[in-house]
Amino acid sequence: MTTGKPPARTGRTPLIDDLVEVASVETVVRLDGRPGRLAELVVTDDVAAVLGEVLAATAGGGAFFLVAHFGAGKSHLLAALAELFGEPPEGAAAGPAVAGRPAGPVEATGASLSG
Repeated sequence: MTTGKPPARTGRTPLIDDLVEVASVETVVRLDGRPGRLAELVVTDDVAAVLGEVLAATAGGGAFFLVAHFGAGKSHLLAALAELFGEPPEGAAAGPAVAGRPAGPVEATGASLSG
């Protein structure tokens, strides 16, 4: 398999960079309204718990406040929630109401995403 990297220099111990090619990935989620964030969401136990809290809080018109460490996925979760609660794209069939709540903007309980 060709990695596109030059061969490791001989006469020295190889570095990790000589042995592994790291793919370039998007690590920052831009809240630009791009569709597909919900499908990209990785649902861990923590994310499932937070989703349950958010859906419960917003079912009655309530709000939520999300707190987590840097890199825990707050922006990705919020982008997915915005897609879940937002208006369907033009030409798309409207989905069912979420937890008895019609689609629309989400206001801002205290969900915590660990990570």
